[in-house]
Amino acid sequence: MRAFIVFLAVTAAVVLVIAVARPRVSTQHVEARVAEYVAHASGGKSRITGESALRLLPLPVVTVKSVEIEGIGEARQAARIDIPSMEVSFQFLPLLMSGELVVDGIKLDQPVVQLVRTPGADRGDIKSGLNSILQAVLAADSAAKKAKVIDVQDGRIELEDGNGGRREEIAMPRMHLARADRQDALHLAGKVEWHGFQIGIDADLDTRDGTRPGLCCEGDVTVEIAPAETEPGSFEVPVLWDSGTQTDPDAPRDEPYSLSELLTQATAAAPLRLSGAFKAGTQHVRLEDVALELGDIAAAGSLGVDLAGEVPSISAEMAFQELDLGRHLHAFLPTSLDEVLAWPVRADVFANADLDLSAVVAEAALGDIIFAGPSVRLVGNRRGITLTLERTEVASGRIQGLVTVQPAGQEALVQLSGSLADVSLADIGEALRHGAGRIPVGQDRPPEGYVTGSIDLSGKGSTLKAVTRSLRGWGASVVRDGSLAGADIVATLERVADNSTLVDEGKPLIPVAGRTYFSALVASAAVADGVVRAPHIHFRGENFKIDFSADVDLAQGEIEAAGSASLFAASSGQDWETLIELPFGIGGTMREPMFAPGIPGIGGTPATPSPATDPDAEGAGTSPDRNAALYDNQ
Repeated sequence: MRAFIVFLAVTAAVVLVIAVARPRVSTQHVEARVAEYVAHASGGKSRITGESALRLLPLPVVTVKSVEIEGIGEARQAARIDIPSMEVSFQFLPLLMSGELVVDGIKLDQPVVQLVRTPGADRGDIKSGLNSILQAVLAADSAAKKAKVIDVQDGRIELEDGNGGRREEIAMPRMHLARADRQDALHLAGKVEWHGFQIGIDADLDTRDGTRPGLCCEGDVTVEIAPAETEPGSFEVPVLWDSGTQTDPDAPRDEPYSLSELLTQATAAAPLRLSGAFKAGTQHVRLEDVALELGDIAAAGSLGVDLAGEVPSISAEMAFQELDLGRHLHAFLPTSLDEVLAWPVRADVFANADLDLSAVVAEAALGDIIFAGPSVRLVGNRRGITLTLERTEVASGRIQGLVTVQPAGQEALVQLSGSLADVSLADIGEALRHGAGRIPVGQDRPPEGYVTGSIDLSGKGSTLKAVTRSLRGWGASVVRDGSLAGADIVATLERVADNSTLVDEGKPLIPVAGRTYFSALVASAAVADGVVRAPHIHFRGENFKIDFSADVDLAQGEIEAAGSASLFAASSGQDWETLIELPFGIGGTMREPMFAPGIPGIGGTPATPSPATDPDAEGAGTSPDRNAALYDNQ
């Protein structure tokens, strides 16, 4: 009897609880609580227009359809979030006892975040809109009962430029956010896709400072970038940072510098991975103790992005241990000189950002050439580009240089200055020959010697060829203890001096093959319209001298030179006896020059004057009628 009474009491209590709590566990009640939760967590206004379904077993879950969120933050843009389907798991007892919705987890299926830049808005509005939304979500989320797990499946972020009709889309195939026991500790993992690239993210975040103005979170993050599985598109990062002018969205884009293509090639064999400790806010992201990996390339340093200005400011300082320049040049350089010369030259490549990037390499290799500790700095903004190479040890000497690219109407003005001291021409020549692939840079038998010199050049154009053809400026150099391949001028002169019948019989003079060794070479040159004009180049050896003038077409790589070589007998005091003087010409290309000797003068007989040694001489080169046969015999 007593057991029966207890059973009736328990049953009555359960019926009473269900009768009282039934409205709190209804689909309509839970749906309303979900709408309130979404509005509170996002800082906007939410509305559910689709059907909802409530399931209490085995775990309480409500699925709501067609969730719309508007009015996030104070952005001037039209901002909204559309969620076709959202599944919310929650704790049953708090809902049963007090009607409170305590969320355990959220699953978002195909959510879309839309931010539209209204026509006429200035370029800063899109950035301020994003910041406003982020600040609102952070402030609202910090005050809400936070979900332990949030999963996003097949989501995307759409940014639309109302001025030109263009759209940026960031896809999120999957994203997972989990809170630790401490509410302010988060783990974020997932992947996004943007213009042909898949970006993997794995981060441990601390959001305790999320309510403090300007600071979002800090923690450790790893980012991995690789080509996406979807069809890659053009890299249009600056689209939403433009000047706001009306443009035709269907018009072809002029993208001479394809950053996406460069990144695609770089990540084709292995992904780019960045990891480090970061601190992020609504206006900035700073990554310290960065470890960069790209295949066998490894670097360490720091990276920062600041959004406080009109355009994003990006800075980085990286240090590499080793870098094989030759292998990477082979991967990126075209296979012909014409392709290189066709490269576009623009000063506005970084017009939509402020870049300040620097890198130092402990040891960089180009073939057998080792660059010891090269330091490079790249600065780019709307005013142009500056590339600086700090003083670097290479090929037994030192080099340094500066390149600037500035806007000049529809073209670019390129300025180049640099200097080198005691650099081995043989080492540099071998490196160029082996490191440039099939591009005809350098010679098969490069010159030898140690060069010290300076250059200061400038040119204007829209392609590298146009810039090269318009180059103007000057250069000067001194080479010591060197040699030139193609002909042994001293041996040729000695043979003629020993056998003058070669001249008397009028036979063509074939130079002795080999190299011409000298103790010093002094040259200065002026550059105009892409042609180097050296009015006086002087060689001197133990018992000879060579004086000549030369013109070199930089765009075509062609050379035209004329001068004379003199062989001396042993000196008596300060007097030298001329045994023979040989006029000559040089033609062909810089890679394969052709040497053509003229008619020598014996025993002091005056040779045909050359413009290099006699300013009153007529003509500018070797006589074609006397030397045509000599060229034919080369």
